[in-house]
Parts: sequence; structure tokens; C-alpha cells
Amino acid sequence: MLKMDKPFHDPDIDPIKDGAAFYFIASNNCNANCVFCYDQVTYAGEGRYLEHDDPVVEAALQLCIKAGIEKVVFTGGEPTIQPEKLVKLIRRAAPQFGVKRKLYSNGYGLFADVEGSPLIEQVARTHIDILNLSRAHHDEAKNTEIMRAKKVSTVDEIRRIADLQEETRFLLKLSSYMTPDGVFSAGDMHRYVEFGESCGVNNFLFRAGGHVPDKFRKTTPESSLHHRINEEIDLDSIVEQLVADYGYTELSSRHDGKYHLHVLTNGKSKITIKKEFKIDEGDSKKINRIILGPERIARSSWIDDSRTIALPL
Repeated sequence: MLKMDKPFHDPDIDPIKDGAAFYFIASNNCNANCVFCYDQVTYAGEGRYLEHDDPVVEAALQLCIKAGIEKVVFTGGEPTIQPEKLVKLIRRAAPQFGVKRKLYSNGYGLFADVEGSPLIEQVARTHIDILNLSRAHHDEAKNTEIMRAKKVSTVDEIRRIADLQEETRFLLKLSSYMTPDGVFSAGDMHRYVEFGESCGVNNFLFRAGGHVPDKFRKTTPESSLHHRINEEIDLDSIVEQLVADYGYTELSSRHDGKYHLHVLTNGKSKITIKKEFKIDEGDSKKINRIILGPERIARSSWIDDSRTIALPL
């Protein structure tokens, strides 16, 4: 992996923070229409797919070298919409980064055939360290209702992905976005964890909606739901109940103006519960992330499309 001795500071942009991550939005298209999706809440990019041989990808990688960025995430939309293109993009970009190379997916194309083997096997053995697999609910019918998807990972596929952990250093994490009709209580979380463990999963992430300032919010039902979740959910009470009623142990917590973050264990699995109080509005003095999607414009904010970064093309 190539690295520079000093961080890169462009006088035209804010300094890039140590520990920053680079996000490749492989595709803005998605097979699902989740009730919690940020595309219905705030800014959503355009363009069909980010090609691995696009000069803007090479420019992004050069910026990461200069800035010393070691974390990378491949996401969407749904990045597995076009499996062959995703594998090419991951092969091109991932080797440059360290050991925090993540893929976010709802599972749509993870088992698509790419050069004679499933996509997930192609990348799990060599290029991806962590798969965040989105599943809204352990119950199949509720999961379909919330994600509104044509196809997501089946129980059998989750088990097959979990089996890869025994053969590689790859880690599978089941991720659920908290909604009133889905996972929204300590009991819901406990049953979700039991489901995951039955599939061979031992890492879980539960997320509550972050606050999106009014000037960046769309006027959609999804945006109203997102705001309601952020206002109503009480993570501290949920954690207390997980400890008192279900025997979990809290390992750590963080409470500040940006996050409520709790990490727990039940003796077998690691459970992370996270709520963002403030999504970056543009007042940060340092860049925490760089995002590049099919529209071929690098940005430093998920919600403010005016915060662009000039790439060294």
C-alpha cells in the first residue's frame, strides 16, 4: 500500500482528518425502496454506475495516497446491482487501502456468478475485510415489508456468507436500521440477535436515524419517519433493558453532541447500537469522509451537494 509521510492539505479545501474514510458509491440504483433510505430524506446522487477505469477513480486513489487515507467503503444505492463492474472496481481500488475495507449491501447480487464463482467469494477472500449486510428485520415478511425489495439475502445465503468467516479473515456484520414497524425495542434487538446467531453471525449493528437539518430535508413520508425516529427513540432505555432483562453486558458507551454509541455483548456476540444526533452540516473544520459516485463529483458531505472536492485529474 502506498503512503505519503505527511497528510495532504489542499489550500482550496479543509484539511482531511486523520482516520477519514473514502466512500465509493458504486451505483445510485437500488433493488430496494427501504422506508428508512436516506435517498428519500435528503440529497441523492445521480448516475448509473462508477466504472473502475474511469479517470476520476484514479484521481480519487491518488488523493487518498496523498492524504494517507486507509479506510474505504464500497456502497450504493446497491453496489451489487452490476456484479462484474463491482468486482472490477473493488479489485482496482481496494488493494491500496489497509485492513478496514468494507462493503455495504442488502445482498442482492452477492451470489451472482462472476468468472465462475459467487461475487462474495471473489471479494471476501482477497479484497474486503467487512461486509455490512443490511436486513431490517429477522422475520422474512416484515423484512420484505420494510425494505420493499425485489430480492435480498435469504437465510441460506446469510449462512453461506457466515461460513466464509471460518476460511478467511473476512467479517460479516448484520445491520438493521431501527423503525417503529421493525426493530425498535430491546426485545426486537434480542430476537434479531438470536436469529443472526442461528445463521452463524456474531456481529450486529443497530442504527437510529441521524438528525438532518431542515434546509437539507425533503418533504417526503420517509423524511417525516426519519425525523420521528430521531426524536422518539431512547437508546439508553433500550440498553438498560438489554442488560436487565436479557443478560447483556455493556462494554463501552459514548455520549456527545454527535453520537450516542453503545457496545454490548451477550457473551457470544458483539452488538453496536448507534444514533447520530448531528449529520455533518458543513461547519466542520476537517473532512471526515470523501464520497465519490457515478456523477463523478467528489464531496465531503452526505447531505450537502455543494461541498465538493477538486480531484487531481
